[in-house]
Amino acid sequence: MNDSTFDPATFLNQRVSGDFSRRPPIPAGSEVVGVVQPEMKIRQAQSKDGETLTFLDIPIRLDLTATPHIAKHVGADSLTLTHGIRLDFKNGAIDNSPGRNGGLRQYREALKLTAADGVKDFGITDLAGRIVKCKISHREYQGDIFDQIASVTRP
Repeated sequence: MNDSTFDPATFLNQRVSGDFSRRPPIPAGSEVVGVVQPEMKIRQAQSKDGETLTFLDIPIRLDLTATPHIAKHVGADSLTLTHGIRLDFKNGAIDNSPGRNGGLRQYREALKLTAADGVKDFGITDLAGRIVKCKISHREYQGDIFDQIASVTRP
C-alpha cells in the first residue's frame, strides 16, 4: 500500500478473510548475494550475568533472482534479513585487538575494506550499498524456523 493512500482508520476497520501463512525458509547452507542497506542500527542487550552487550544490526536485501530455485521455493525475488553482529569495545572505542570484533572483520574482508586493501580509515557507514555473499542458516523459536545470515564473504 502506498503511504499517500494509507488511511489508518480504514485499515483499523478493515476485515480480512483467510489466514496469514509463513513462507518457506531459504534452504540452510544456501549462498545468496545481497546488498547492505543503509538502515543499520545499534542495539544493546543484557547478558545473563548482567553485562551490557552491544550489537550492530545490518539489514541485507537478498537478491534471489540469481538463484531461481530459491526464489521459486520461497515465493519471492528478494528478501531482507538483518544480520546482528556483536561489537567489542575497549576504552569506549572499537577494539581491534586480535580475536575481537570477528563479525566486523568478516564484513571488512568481504568488502575489501581492510588496510591490506588500501583502506586506511573505516567507518560503519562504509558498509552501506555494498554487495556481499551471505551463507544462510536457521534458528528455531517457539517451533518456527527463521532464516538468518550465518556469515558473509566476497561475492
